[in-house]
Amino acid sequence: MFTSSSRQTEPRLALLVIAVVFAILNADITTVNVALVTLGKDLQADLADLQWGLNSYMLAFAALIVVAGRVADVFGRRRCLLAGAILFAAASLLCGIAPTLSVLVIGRVLQGAGGALMVPAGMAIVSNAYGTEQRAFALGILVGVSGVAQSMGPLLGGFLTAEVSWRWVFLINLPLIALIMIITLR
Repeated sequence: MFTSSSRQTEPRLALLVIAVVFAILNADITTVNVALVTLGKDLQADLADLQWGLNSYMLAFAALIVVAGRVADVFGRRRCLLAGAILFAAASLLCGIAPTLSVLVIGRVLQGAGGALMVPAGMAIVSNAYGTEQRAFALGILVGVSGVAQSMGPLLGGFLTAEVSWRWVFLINLPLIALIMIITLR
């Protein structure tokens, strides 16, 4: 078994890191929707097949989130957050370079699994970092960030698809995940 770190977590920094995690994960739900037509043309996929690119992320996330919470309890929240971030980054890269729809769907499933590892670990980190009086406020911020990120996702996805490439809908995650990992390791 792994033991948890004895370092004290800085509440504001923890909230910032986890808010960025929640923003990335929730934006990824909606950014892809806008890129579907372009993505479908590029990968020669029809709309019925493209649904797997959308749904596989949420299916994996929902199927694994409870188990991931237990994994975080057993192996440590920070370790689980980092493992999820590594998996999510690798999956985002896979999606961004996907030569076929099948590879994209595999990447989306792995993104969902990485997200499932990060969410319960992140919520537990924030819950432990804040006292009873401030915990509800901190968790409310995470919910608010999630909502804003989901509503901003189509705008970001549309911009990236129109001005750069649909691939950047996924590749934009890499520098953000790197930042999360650097701060989490500290």
